[in-house]
Amino acid sequence: MGFITQYIIFDNIMESQVKEQFVIDGNIDGTNLNQFTDQWLNNKYTKFMKYYIYNYTNPIEILTRGSLPDVTEKGPYSYKETWLHYNLSFSNDKNYFTFSRKKIYTFDPVTSCDTCKEDDIFLVPDLIFIKLMDQLTSLECQNLPKQIQSLLCNDTKALPNFDQIMNQIMNLLGTGMKAWNVGPFVQVKVNDLLFNGYKDPIFTKMLTNILDIVYGIVGKPKNGTTTFDFPTVALNQNNNTMGLVYTVKTGKFNYSEVGQTYSFTNQFRNFSSSGSYLPNGWWPGNDALKQCTKDDINNARLIKGTNGDFFSPFLKKSDTLWLYVEDLCRSVSFKYFSDITVKNVPAYRFIINDSGFNYTLPDNCGYCYPLDGNYYSYKKGDQCLPIGLSDISRCTDQNPPLVLSNPHFYGSEEDVFRLFPRFTPTEVVDQTILDIEPTTGTVLSASQKIQISVMMKQYTNISVFKLMKSGAYPICYVNETFLADDNTISQINDQLLDPKNLVKILSFSIGVGLGALLMVLSIVSCMVLKCYKNLDKKKEM
Repeated sequence: MGFITQYIIFDNIMESQVKEQFVIDGNIDGTNLNQFTDQWLNNKYTKFMKYYIYNYTNPIEILTRGSLPDVTEKGPYSYKETWLHYNLSFSNDKNYFTFSRKKIYTFDPVTSCDTCKEDDIFLVPDLIFIKLMDQLTSLECQNLPKQIQSLLCNDTKALPNFDQIMNQIMNLLGTGMKAWNVGPFVQVKVNDLLFNGYKDPIFTKMLTNILDIVYGIVGKPKNGTTTFDFPTVALNQNNNTMGLVYTVKTGKFNYSEVGQTYSFTNQFRNFSSSGSYLPNGWWPGNDALKQCTKDDINNARLIKGTNGDFFSPFLKKSDTLWLYVEDLCRSVSFKYFSDITVKNVPAYRFIINDSGFNYTLPDNCGYCYPLDGNYYSYKKGDQCLPIGLSDISRCTDQNPPLVLSNPHFYGSEEDVFRLFPRFTPTEVVDQTILDIEPTTGTVLSASQKIQISVMMKQYTNISVFKLMKSGAYPICYVNETFLADDNTISQINDQLLDPKNLVKILSFSIGVGLGALLMVLSIVSCMVLKCYKNLDKKKEM
């Protein structure tokens, strides 16, 4: 009877209530939200973005001797996150919910390292310099900066002199970097690197001279741009700006679909998903990979999973969890790792499934396209990056040569992290984790860790680059942390754990009480039976 009470009656009631309550719901215009939706959008979770920045201590040796980079690491530079939500609305049938999120980052000295200041200066890989080198050394018109492209590629006078002009540009680059103190590394303040942006010295010191060479050969244009725009460079350009407009499933018609990302739209840059598929240009596939089918490419572009704020109820250890990770421009899967307790609440810990970044597996061929240079043992034209690196250049403004990975290249091929002798990748430090209460799908704590690196080539036609080792040169890594607030924990205890414990006690009491009653009845039955037997014996006598 106790078993029936605990595992059948109560579980059925609990399952029914969770399925009914843990859905996104409210008025069509996004007002009068139900408790679950309101707590999701207005939660009081503790949220931090923590940056660990690498400082390159031997740039001269890297360039002139081909030495391995010697980097030191400092952090965390901790920024408190505040989330605000806008553009709330439901579809007419309540199957879809639309919202956008603004994130605000505020430096927090308390949770930063003792000596971490926003005006600390680091020597880091210069993203814009590397991008420009890629353009100039490609020796293809369509890849050149637009100012030079308009002069050389659209002018019949300039085209016959294209090789001559490019050779002069290469010679200037070789000598000019020393003269103008411009190179693949740049000194920059932390806050400028992360949020404010910095003016790249290659624009202010060097490119005017490159244009002078071009003008000397083909002449200055009478009309059009004759100077370079001076863009600012920042790793996080989303501070206090409106994010993507997301549409997610509410779970109204299928509780297991609650929070599943359906589509997104960018309000300002005019790109969006094609329904539940990422833009074609992000993962276009590779015609050279004959074994990679159209279905494989579509699978790479398919948006799978939630955004990680929460998951569907009734998780099992055997489940594979999918998340659409905006920073990676793709969906990734998580697998069960261990049982864990967060603020006395039992939870399951899930970790990233590393096989998602193993490009030797057929399922991942949709994330491959030909390499534009030699990296490690990989040659120009090879079909995929090394295991553990994820190219985000095609889904980032201006297509910078950026790759993401785990911190310290954890889980990457050995050649990748061996380029940096100080790196000792470990699971504890470098692994992304999700701690989830399985009955409700509530994320109790999380730590999303991503390293940002620049892909540097060995530019053999520029003398100062001939010895520099090619590969992924990290700028920093980020640890974005989330911890459930006490109110969320109390609600889980009040609505879920305390009733469960009460049912266990009642089930035990009922079980013990029923067992005792049955024992008494058995004894009485035996005594009555014995009495009848004695009476029968007396009658026989």
